[in-house]
Amino acid sequence: MDVNQRLKDFLEWWGQGLLLLLPKRWLARLRYQPDTVTVEQRDDTLIFRRYAGTDRELSAERTVSMEDEPGKVDVKHWLNEQADSLKLILLLPRENQLQKRLTYPIIAEKELRAVLDLEMDKQTPFSSDKVYFDYIITGRDMVNGQLHITLCLVLREVLHERLDTLGFLDQQPAVATTGSDVSFENINFMPPPDGNATGSSGRPLGYLCLAVFVLFMTVLYLPLLRYNAIIEQSETRVGQARAHAVQAQALGDKKQAALERVNFLADRDRQQIPFIRYIDELTRRLPDNTWINRLVIRDGEMQLQGESSAATSMIQILEESDYFEHARFRSPVTKNNATGKEEFHVVSKINSMGLK
Repeated sequence: MDVNQRLKDFLEWWGQGLLLLLPKRWLARLRYQPDTVTVEQRDDTLIFRRYAGTDRELSAERTVSMEDEPGKVDVKHWLNEQADSLKLILLLPRENQLQKRLTYPIIAEKELRAVLDLEMDKQTPFSSDKVYFDYIITGRDMVNGQLHITLCLVLREVLHERLDTLGFLDQQPAVATTGSDVSFENINFMPPPDGNATGSSGRPLGYLCLAVFVLFMTVLYLPLLRYNAIIEQSETRVGQARAHAVQAQALGDKKQAALERVNFLADRDRQQIPFIRYIDELTRRLPDNTWINRLVIRDGEMQLQGESSAATSMIQILEESDYFEHARFRSPVTKNNATGKEEFHVVSKINSMGLK
């Protein structure tokens, strides 16, 4: 587990402990959850559902046709009654969402959104300026250093079209997601606001406590963050050294392979019997009344064709040599009427041990 994850876990544990020390009235304000209103479009009808606070129990439902102007005004007033304590969520049809599972090095988690933005046209059929996207981290493989995510995206034109249908409202959805489960807010396709976000004016004390807590933890753990930066720099240097070592190993393997090829060829040349030695052996052993018309030495075998006054003795002559073995006639011995000699075709194995 890296330092960032350990720090995150500790801060979460420490924060929960501090919250338990606060008065119940303050704690209620810090844990305050606004009501949620979801809106989805079915054909030409808009369906609004209101869910109460933390429990998310359905408390009210309104339906209005997009052609019903008085109905739109009524829904608008209904939402404006408690606009500061409402969170509006736009639910898109699931078929408008494209999902893809991806794996990245775990070090990319810090800049994952930027990485996905740059690789959008490689991972999907769309460029980043044509879609709104978000992602869910589905797993961290610390052993292999891999980060598993699910990338979710919708076309911008689809989201803009749905937002245009809600143009009669005084507030814009805070979340745009898919499905009908209001707890599914891990994915948000809403583009960032143009201006600075403003919070609810009903929770200044909660924000003040949160700001003090963040300042306190920052001062307390600033040295740890500095050490984390040093560790990351060291890991970068180690990674570079490892890359150089891998390159050096690869170069060494190439040199070793080349040396083995050279040695193999040298050994093969040393083991190769010179052709002239076979010619010399045949010249010394064959009778003077013998003529050679064709000599082939290939793949450990010799083929000998010619004429001789004593062709039948060719097998015995070759077998008496240390260079040849398993001699036999390839075809029957015939007589050449023109020369009066016998024509022969002999095949013999090469005895490579004969040179040793």
